[in-house]
Amino acid sequence: MLTLALALPIAGVPTVRGTHLAFPGVLARVALYGLGLTLGTMGFAAIASFTGLYFASRHWTDPALALVLFGGCFIVTRLLFADTVNRWDGFRVALVSFIVESAGLFVLWAATTHDVALAGAALSGCGFALVFPALGVEALKTVTIQNHGSALGVHGISRFGDGHHRPDRRIYRWEVRLFGDFPLWLRSGRLRVCDYAPPLSLGP
Repeated sequence: MLTLALALPIAGVPTVRGTHLAFPGVLARVALYGLGLTLGTMGFAAIASFTGLYFASRHWTDPALALVLFGGCFIVTRLLFADTVNRWDGFRVALVSFIVESAGLFVLWAATTHDVALAGAALSGCGFALVFPALGVEALKTVTIQNHGSALGVHGISRFGDGHHRPDRRIYRWEVRLFGDFPLWLRSGRLRVCDYAPPLSLGP
């Protein structure tokens, strides 16, 4: 009800008429951006799924604090730097975001103390914060305005944003059983390096 009360005073958006792309056409245009988003969110899946076990294996306390720092830094970064996507363009912001997130995951993997691990989680949250808006803005540029809703939906939800979490967690669990946590954080950070490919290949 509070959300409805806040939304009612906002002026309506005029309907834009025109040809709408079918789902396969929208998917084809935003697929590479969605791939970058998918790889970018795999680090979050690893942190959300395994931080508690990772801290327990190191005999560290307060694993929940790592998640709090990740989420808190995510929110603060999104609030403070949201305008950078419009000022610097989405590709540059996405590339910097992936580099920061990669650094955070590598710090988390190499951490020898509780505080260093917390710093890695916080850094990952800062990096992950602008991945969705940066790639989303660029994905919307590939379609006409009347197809923006479909493109954003495909980019953020259908298959790319949330759909990978469950199977990826299964892969992570399989790796941990076989090899311990060494490849978990390393692979997450390595996949962030793979994230650089979509912005570099699509960017100006």
